[in-house]
Amino acid sequence: MRKPSFFFFAIIVLILVAAIFSGYIYGIQNPTENRIIINEVSGTFSGLQESPRAEVLAFIFINNTVKAFISMILGVFLGLITINFVFINGVLIGMVMAFSQNDISLKYFLAGTLPHGIIELFAIVLASTYGLWLGAMFVRYIVKKDKVSLKQAWKYSISKFFKIVLPLLAIAALIATYITPYFISLSLR
Repeated sequence: MRKPSFFFFAIIVLILVAAIFSGYIYGIQNPTENRIIINEVSGTFSGLQESPRAEVLAFIFINNTVKAFISMILGVFLGLITINFVFINGVLIGMVMAFSQNDISLKYFLAGTLPHGIIELFAIVLASTYGLWLGAMFVRYIVKKDKVSLKQAWKYSISKFFKIVLPLLAIAALIATYITPYFISLSLR
């Protein structure tokens, strides 16, 4: 069984970068619509600000874990769901960046995303890489009837998710809950 290569990782990164750029351009060119979308999306999480930190931590960790795992597992459908997941998240990041630049400051955006976002995005990219690879392994299964490789790919991907992606998401959630708010408060001074 061939393991996921840099090729799959690079595809996911390219999709993410293109999506961030697209979301940013959209947000800069359509600030009113962007503001409406960002307010709707952020409204989903508005109750978290008053919640105890442990609840916030649990919500962030569970939310990111479930979405990353589903994206990875459903990648078996030719990687289409995985690619869609990465693209939507990238567009939202770009739109938030544009919103921050237009309405607050780019410094605020960086303070609110960089401390935890680098680790979180890396974890999401890894999970998505495994998802895209699972899609390629599924195609191989269909074309070559290589049932063993598909089964091994499932086991390998799930193992890597729990050994690498899950701990990274836990670290990112801890940082997002306990460290990122400090950097956000500094950026508002």
